[in-house]
Amino acid sequence: PIGEARYDLIISNPPYVDEQGMANLPRECRAEPKLAFAAGADGLDIIRRILNEAGGHLTPHGGLLCEIGRGRAAVEAAFPQLPLLWLDTEDSEGEVFWISAGDL
Repeated sequence: PIGEARYDLIISNPPYVDEQGMANLPRECRAEPKLAFAAGADGLDIIRRILNEAGGHLTPHGGLLCEIGRGRAAVEAAFPQLPLLWLDTEDSEGEVFWISAGDL
């Protein structure tokens, strides 16, 4: 629990694997605890909580950076009102988003 603390930046790589994906995880991943990957039927259980609660833990000019794997379409469908800025990394395209505190 982080209580009343406020941060300029929250970075998260939460579990984001849906139920179907959990059934198809590579063997080496199945040795890890389920909570490291599993995020409910649609893979958004933890991301929903983060988006719903992060604004209460960010400074007014802060922001959230979050990796969501290949779930961009699901995130956009679940949160069409949020102006998410999708970022590319060296290894992926559109698997990380940024949102400022004022937009949460």
